[in-house]
Amino acid sequence: MWAWGEHRKGLSGIGLIPSATPASRPESAPQPFPVQVRRLQGVKQVSAGTYHTLALLEDGRVMAWGYNGEGAVGDGTTEDRWEPVAVKGLSGVVKVAAGSNCSLAILKDGTVRVWGSNYTGLLLDGTRQGFSQVPKPVAGIRTAIDAAAGIGHFLILLANGTVQGWGVDGWGQCGDGKTGKYALSIVTTKNPVGSVAVSASANGGFARLKDGRLMGWGAIYVEPMQQGRYWTALPVEWSPEGWFRPGGYGPKPQ
Repeated sequence: MWAWGEHRKGLSGIGLIPSATPASRPESAPQPFPVQVRRLQGVKQVSAGTYHTLALLEDGRVMAWGYNGEGAVGDGTTEDRWEPVAVKGLSGVVKVAAGSNCSLAILKDGTVRVWGSNYTGLLLDGTRQGFSQVPKPVAGIRTAIDAAAGIGHFLILLANGTVQGWGVDGWGQCGDGKTGKYALSIVTTKNPVGSVAVSASANGGFARLKDGRLMGWGAIYVEPMQQGRYWTALPVEWSPEGWFRPGGYGPKPQ
């Protein structure tokens, strides 16, 4: 695996940058060209969060590195990791998703594990407090096949084509027709029946249907000249002319 760009908190996974004066070692020295991530081979899938990265290996283990102040690396500590370390207690993983200081993994039995920051309720304990340095099981999900992470929300695709989500929901990121600030329990995204893949932007969600159509919800389009956003709390279909009847435009819903 190779990485490039910002190296703050160890994002590139290449270890500490050599320095004649370690006390003044730059934490964010960028890597303008691809560099090989240390001690990492057999990578099957990778997901990059805001300041940490997850790598799924072919043997089902997960390696992680980067900012770990709220446990997003999942090694049982809160120490930033400048090169890959194993996520504690995970095996048989088939998919990983990294968000903003939070992480998720799908196991081959269809169950889900989450760890990291709980600021937006991603640990599903009914609160928005604390964090977890190790993966925790998510109750009620047994057939997950795909996942995606936004800044503060998770989306899960189930084997029957249903999409579910939880976390921050101010732009309608969960796609359940609501724009409450947070969904602290799992909600079902409406309309995209027969989904085969999910993805997430910072504040939105997307699903590809088995017939090839694309559905989107949340903050799905930014209009730079207008300094506004199209947003919708329910999934809408993409067409060559754009998103079909977006639910709103302008300031963030309250």
